[in-house]
Amino acid sequence: MGSPAILIDGKVVKVGNPSEDELNKILGIK
Repeated sequence: MGSPAILIDGKVVKVGNPSEDELNKILGIK
């Protein structure tokens, strides 16, 4: 991964080096 930012539903969500749990929250995965 290591992406500086991701695009979700047309909204840019800035991420540094998020953990898997943080990514799951961002992506809406419980």
